[in-house]
Amino acid sequence: MGRPMKPASDKPIKPKKYNKNGCISCKKRKRKCENEAWPCKLCARLGLECSGLNQLSNLPTKNDLLLQQIDQCMQLKENEKLYLKYFVNEVAPILFAKSHVHVFLDKVFSLALVYEQIRDPIIGIAATHRSCLLAQDIPPTRVLSPALRDSNIYRSRAKLTEYGPTSEDVELISVLLLVMMEILVGDNLDWFSLLKKANRILERSGGIKAVTSDTEDELKLINIQLFCYLDFVSSLSTCNPPYLELQQLDRLEMEGVSPESLGEFNIVGLVESDDIDLDKIMKSHFLASSFGDRDTSAILKIELGFKFGIAGDIFKIMGNISTLASLRKLRQQDPKYEYQFNKFASDIEMELQNWDVPQEINFENISDFQRTQYALALQWACFLRLHQIRYGYNRDDSRPKSCLINILQAIESIPERSQLEGGLLVPLILAGSVATLEKDRKFIRRRMNNISRTLRFPYVQRFEQLLVSIWDRDELDGSFVNWAAVRYYEFPGLVMF
Repeated sequence: MGRPMKPASDKPIKPKKYNKNGCISCKKRKRKCENEAWPCKLCARLGLECSGLNQLSNLPTKNDLLLQQIDQCMQLKENEKLYLKYFVNEVAPILFAKSHVHVFLDKVFSLALVYEQIRDPIIGIAATHRSCLLAQDIPPTRVLSPALRDSNIYRSRAKLTEYGPTSEDVELISVLLLVMMEILVGDNLDWFSLLKKANRILERSGGIKAVTSDTEDELKLINIQLFCYLDFVSSLSTCNPPYLELQQLDRLEMEGVSPESLGEFNIVGLVESDDIDLDKIMKSHFLASSFGDRDTSAILKIELGFKFGIAGDIFKIMGNISTLASLRKLRQQDPKYEYQFNKFASDIEMELQNWDVPQEINFENISDFQRTQYALALQWACFLRLHQIRYGYNRDDSRPKSCLINILQAIESIPERSQLEGGLLVPLILAGSVATLEKDRKFIRRRMNNISRTLRFPYVQRFEQLLVSIWDRDELDGSFVNWAAVRYYEFPGLVMF
């Protein structure tokens, strides 16, 4: 039996006289604040300047101190202070989950007040977001905003400036912030070269395993998490194996572990890039299994991944789908390669069928029904992409049509302009790649526009342009529109996540 409930007290409940969210002035003086009006009665009676209500009550209390530090930093220009505050108040809560945003602000953002190479990309991200905000809400003929110009200035400065020597940890986090900045803009391939630079910095430090061995250094762990997330995100769009896997292959070779001992098939991989060691790529797809489920989950369930991005086990499955895409050119060269290709595809499909609805996602206050619909949209999008890689881009096949119906039904069950809608970019793009009916295309464009207005980053607008370009090829390609080729050649800077 459970513990018996205490009998209700006969004493009347006294209403609380004081509000726990008092003015900042009273809090600093450790005095109770009635907080009924501004200025509060106590400050007015004592003739003190009342700071008013704590308007930042939705953010961690540490943010107040962080904003004060920005104001007190003498080396910052006034516009830089404004952008840094804008990042704290507006951008960080969009990028990171509420329970994780303090990790970035405490350990990374605070370094921006000291190191210019960290500050410049953060300002670049803030100015970019601000320019999209103004472009969507204010007619450009009425207001000329410096935000777009500032975005270009700080993006260029962050990428081209030769900063002074510093620690490898500071150098790495500054480069990773540049990768993040360029992915959120999505107009060029600079993020690819920058990620390669980040990988070289990690290799100088001894690689992933060596860096993660220092569990006491929080900045090192943040660097690893952010690198792994961006590494896996980019691999979904390039069909190149993640650097994480190539580093792991090096470690296995040094330890004398052969690919055959991993219990996987041996198939040659092929990618478009000329500057990656093909000998490693030939074996790289073994490595998802060599990490093991516990290691992979620790890497892919990233606290510092984008709140609206894909995470968890479905991330790993999508990575395997991208690896499969890199093997298409060789499947016709030898019957054994065709067999192994199809076996790999069947294994991925089995993983998708057995994938459970994630219990933890980066969005707060989500019902079980919405979580299920979100998972179904991702799952059917992966089924569709797997079919396209395996059988081609014929939109008249029954399987793509079935996938489209299931994706749209799941998305329709998720409320418009909700926070969960921000994570539907990949399902919407895959659905748009096979949608032929005007009503379906209008629905997809409306939901894409909602995401654009919620997230307010340029890369979402470029994905909207990608859909238009795909649909413009109806007359030229008929039912066989290779949307991935359109993205690869016309929108090379876009990253799917």
